[in-house]
Amino acid sequence: MQKRLTLFFTALLCLHASSALGVWNYERPDGNSSALMGCWSDESVSYTVGFNGAVFRRHMDGAWTDISDPTLAGAALFAIQETTTGAVYASGYRLGTPRFDSNDDGQVNADDTQSRYAVIFHYNGSAWEELSTPYDPESPFFASSFVSIWADEGGTVYFGGGKQRSSNSDEPSGVFLAYDGASFEPLIGTSSNAPSINSIQGTDAHVYLACSSGCMIEFDLRSREFSVMEPQNYAVDFRGVWKDTDNTLYAVAEGTYGYIFRYHDTRGWEPMAIDHQEVPPLYCIAGRGDLLIAAGSYGKAFYLDLAKDKFIWKELLTGTQSHINGLAMAGDDFLAATSGGELYRMTEKDPRTAYILANPPTGIGTLIEGTLTHQATLYDFSLGDIWKREWRFDNEPHRDPVPAFGILYSSTANGVNTAIEITGEGGEESNRELRITDCKDCTPHVDITDTVVKLFIQSGQTTQNTIKKVLEKSTAVSKVTARNGDSPWVISTKEYDRVLLKGGRDNENLFINEATSGDDFYLAVHRFKDRGTYEPSLTVYRENVTFIDGMIKVYGQRTKDSCTTIEVKDDDVIQSKPATGILGDIIEIHAVHGEKGNIKIQLVAVSDAEAKPLLKDNTLYIPMQEGVTTVGAIIQHLTGQELIDTATPKTPATEETLWDSESENTSVILEGGTNAAEVAYDPGTDTVTITIDSGLTTTTNIAEALSTAHDPVSGTLIFTGVLEVVWNKIWNINDHTNTATLPGMLTETVSTTVHVVDENDLDFTFTPTEAKLKATLCLADASDPSLDIIKWEWAVFRPTSSGYETKATVKSETGNAEVTISDLGKYDIGLQATLKDGSTLTMEKVDAIKIKGEHAGESSLEGASGCFVGAASAR
Repeated sequence: MQKRLTLFFTALLCLHASSALGVWNYERPDGNSSALMGCWSDESVSYTVGFNGAVFRRHMDGAWTDISDPTLAGAALFAIQETTTGAVYASGYRLGTPRFDSNDDGQVNADDTQSRYAVIFHYNGSAWEELSTPYDPESPFFASSFVSIWADEGGTVYFGGGKQRSSNSDEPSGVFLAYDGASFEPLIGTSSNAPSINSIQGTDAHVYLACSSGCMIEFDLRSREFSVMEPQNYAVDFRGVWKDTDNTLYAVAEGTYGYIFRYHDTRGWEPMAIDHQEVPPLYCIAGRGDLLIAAGSYGKAFYLDLAKDKFIWKELLTGTQSHINGLAMAGDDFLAATSGGELYRMTEKDPRTAYILANPPTGIGTLIEGTLTHQATLYDFSLGDIWKREWRFDNEPHRDPVPAFGILYSSTANGVNTAIEITGEGGEESNRELRITDCKDCTPHVDITDTVVKLFIQSGQTTQNTIKKVLEKSTAVSKVTARNGDSPWVISTKEYDRVLLKGGRDNENLFINEATSGDDFYLAVHRFKDRGTYEPSLTVYRENVTFIDGMIKVYGQRTKDSCTTIEVKDDDVIQSKPATGILGDIIEIHAVHGEKGNIKIQLVAVSDAEAKPLLKDNTLYIPMQEGVTTVGAIIQHLTGQELIDTATPKTPATEETLWDSESENTSVILEGGTNAAEVAYDPGTDTVTITIDSGLTTTTNIAEALSTAHDPVSGTLIFTGVLEVVWNKIWNINDHTNTATLPGMLTETVSTTVHVVDENDLDFTFTPTEAKLKATLCLADASDPSLDIIKWEWAVFRPTSSGYETKATVKSETGNAEVTISDLGKYDIGLQATLKDGSTLTMEKVDAIKIKGEHAGESSLEGASGCFVGAASAR
């Protein structure tokens, strides 16, 4: 490919990725450059809206059509919906002159901030009209913006938004209106102390409003009353809400990170587990059958498959890095609107967790040392917990890579004997040193670097069989043969405890990458030799991972057949310990069982005899009146609290003893409360059992216990890692699924296609080659038909002192085109051909045409116009 052609032809990788994923298909309405902020769809038609009054409509199996008109000019639109009667409504805001006193100087003037004011539009099928809401800026039902719409079965339309007096105003701002096609009915105004309403989702009887300030509102359409459904201890803004077919509510929110909540009748809103290290803010949620999708910043999306695992949200490939602002159900498809002005449509239910892409998938080979070679970069889009990637670069039979090999010797009373034979995994990466190192009172384990495999054992106690098991569970080797399996290994002062594994060679057609972070872990670069079609593939090796009820993530050893089962149970005997302390050497206090009883007790002097105890910031404040309050009154305050089990006076004090704060300590810290989580492993059934105190033990306690689970015989740890997906959540046996089984190490193979062509496979003809003053160039494709070209783009250009000057360009979908050029000089002609697979090929013909002056000579043409009959074409 000539470098100069890049000035005219650019292939965008992101477009190939999004259209080729097979999950989310790329769609952009023609001519749209505005951010799209919302979308709506049913089984027959889809709509999307955005900034600059952008509105597009698409009938199923049709193209996106611009249905905006001047009425929408200047409007930022966030929501749109069609009613059962066929009416279409869109809403958002416009910027305008000040509409209210934003700086509180008592008047509305030029010193006030430019205002936003809400707009609502109605579309009758051919034109838009702006509706007038009868609420001025000082009305509790005035809105600065309406960002959400929902219509019921009867055709009544509901608009949600808020009022903003100034950018730093914290006053309640939620506004909720109903429109029956003739007039607006105010349902919630700013005087109701509701925060801004960001999303609406409803049924025939109830509407759910996702609001800012961590507030969810349930509105009863029959009684016209609302109730607040507020999560505890989460400073988030709810952005979207969804109710599935079994009436379970799900909501997405944004704070510093993104959150997904589920509503439980008795426990309220609870955060759900998301299997991703960092979750960006989430803006929208939608569902279809058993599949729910939540999406937000940077194109990140997550799915919940209720048929397979109703507790864990997992990452979903979308093919975009633009913010996803809206999701809608388009029949059986998901539709996403993005801030980049594109739409993405997911037509497959399978979220696809592994995918690779070749860029370019088709390329012209070049001769290198006599061999036709094409270099392609393979990108890995696979998701999940991956610890190794194995790339194969074509579809020919493969030889396994040659493994490294080495022997460890033991030093015994009878002399040096062959002890352990070790075979590496295969390939050059297995050529490394293995060392056995003594670690007193430790569990045998392996530490792996690029050049050294360190095996830590207890000298004289760890048997060769244990060494075999530990090594084979690591990624260091593939096979270990122990000659004296029950014999313990004794660390020698000689060189018998180390060996160089050598002899490993990589198959030319194989590349293994064990990196899991960094800039290059997701790609491989390969030169494909000779022309032809290749099918490179990627096998991803996934960690041996399971989840316990979506709360705790457990990593097992890297074995293919590991089926370790984890059971959480309660034996009905409380093992947790209570915190205790003595207040002022007068009152002995015992908290309830568990860690939550570790609090501070603080006596506070008050004048109000009716004052009540207060628990705040892990301190329990007990009211006391000087010289009046008795020990018995303080005890009564204490025992009336949920965290206190018993409080009794110490001899010689009695309950009638008056408390003298000047001579007694008025605070104490209750210490010693613990949560029980006892772990045991049964090798016979390969089961890890965690015994807890239901209602006291937390996910943190369970995770800590699991991380210590080990084989009682070998001492080997059962799990390589334990992660709390939901931190410090109290575990109730009756509320959770209490068993999980590790599946073993999983692999998944995906492939793509690389098509290598000869430079002669792409060709075109042109006439004339020279002319006077000007010429109409006739361009015709002459490429090999097997290329499957679907679009041709020609450029006529020439070098200049500052680079290249493009004289003319022309596009064609038939393989034939004509273009007129003038001005004297020599010109190059470049062709970019777009193939059926979305890739592009380019070629250039240098000094292809010369335009001469009027008197340049008798042999020159008098100028040319029109294409010659019989111009060469392969089409």
